[in-house]
Amino acid sequence: SSSHNTTKTMDEPDEYEQRIIKTGCAKENDELQLCFADKKDWRLCQKELNKFKECWKLYQNNNK
Repeated sequence: SSSHNTTKTMDEPDEYEQRIIKTGCAKENDELQLCFADKKDWRLCQKELNKFKECWKLYQNNNK
């Protein structure tokens, strides 16, 4: 049963969100997620996806 998940509040960032926030690309990720929620098709969100990938690459390079 998944009842143990109910103790977690909705506004508490989960591990995935924490990792995204740490990448420095939270804004790009939000735009990508919103696009997908709206369009229901990743192919229609290439612009957002590319922005996120570019941000991710830059951030990973800066952290080496």
